Amino acid sequence: MSLKKKQLTDLDEIKQLEVDILDYVAKICDSNNLKYFLGYGTLLGAVRHKGFIPWDDDVDILMPRKDYEQLRKIWDRDNRYKLLDCRDDKKYIYPFMKVIDTKTKLEEHDVEEQADLGLYIDIFPYDGVSSDAEKRQAFLKKCERLEKLRLYSMLSMDKILHEDAKKNFGRKILWKVLRMIGPARISRKMEKFIAKNTVEDAEWMGCLCTRFSDREIMKKEIWEETIQLEFEGKMYKAPKEYDKMLTTNYSDYMTLPPEEKRCLAHNFKVWEYIEE
Repeated sequence: MSLKKKQLTDLDEIKQLEVDILDYVAKICDSNNLKYFLGYGTLLGAVRHKGFIPWDDDVDILMPRKDYEQLRKIWDRDNRYKLLDCRDDKKYIYPFMKVIDTKTKLEEHDVEEQADLGLYIDIFPYDGVSSDAEKRQAFLKKCERLEKLRLYSMLSMDKILHEDAKKNFGRKILWKVLRMIGPARISRKMEKFIAKNTVEDAEWMGCLCTRFSDREIMKKEIWEETIQLEFEGKMYKAPKEYDKMLTTNYSDYMTLPPEEKRCLAHNFKVWEYIEE
């Protein structure tokens, strides 16, 4: 029996495969008492559309650090869905986990080198941070700086050049140094730095592996309780205080953006392996 690749161009078909991954992960979390909830555009889609935002093409969930680490620990490596983590795969270039469908192959056009990918969902950890505003801001700036360096290291040089040519000499040197280090190594450094500095039972919490981590930080009560929300015909966990979370991230989130901004956020091609 041999396999061949069939390119997937139907967005609904792609979304269904992603929902299958989400369903698999949610069941593992539920059966092992691990907390998770829908996040970012996935949460917004659940609230506003009861499913994907029509022009969106990915799935995001969030987990507290303790549950996030436990999921990594108990994951069954011998199944269709593979969990990717920068600590386990030296070619993986993200400081958060993905779960991929190994019966698919995905290529991202803006990224030159990385681990083998399939269709995926993203799993972001969230962590406690200091209640001291000055310490918190210093920590967040370091997180953001590391993420910026990671992004620079994974893109082609033309993607980071400035409109002001005078500034490009320094950027070119920085880019060459970062390329030698590589985004996978920066991701591991970032993940280690965040996990080491997380604050247990903190008053403030958030996802710190983003370029704008200061927007992520919210009071603990926003993260604590979950409810069930519909997403693509199934029920998944979501923050009970989703209104505060979405307002912080998107402001007037129930208002649709202008039509010219309703476009897919990702630039990839995907194939499915099928039996001949």
